[in-house]
Amino acid sequence: MDAARSTFLSLSRGWRTKEVPDVFVAAPDMLAACLAVQGDLVDARRWLEEAHRRRSPGVANLSVGEIFILCREERYGATLRLLDDRREAIEKSVVLIRKLLGVVRAFSWDALATETGGTPGEELKGLESIRPGEFDYLGAQWPRMETFLRASGLSEKEAA
Repeated sequence: MDAARSTFLSLSRGWRTKEVPDVFVAAPDMLAACLAVQGDLVDARRWLEEAHRRRSPGVANLSVGEIFILCREERYGATLRLLDDRREAIEKSVVLIRKLLGVVRAFSWDALATETGGTPGEELKGLESIRPGEFDYLGAQWPRMETFLRASGLSEKEAA
């Protein structure tokens, strides 16, 4: 994750990325996502603001950074609402992003259900295609996510 952070930081700061508009717009959002996963929410929010400044006004974009920030702040209802609001954009995303956000959805649903006395695990049904360990990096600096990945059978590490 440190290598990704370093790469996205370089791309976010680099003037040469202006020559590639998709990278210029996406890099700060991906950096915000990396920072959020690592628990650095202050810098994540700062880079998310930069990502918003670089976007076209009035366009409802998929912001992985915003989703991860909300989730890491334990604002699970807001995370699920944002995922629902961006469902169409998610469905048009590459498979890796769809799978990643499927894990975030299941994690958020599970955490919300646990807090409210609901039934955790309902969202796991859509995660059959995920190989154990595929998203272990999410839990490297996020203990609650690591616990979820282990308990859900999505981690290569054994459940505690």
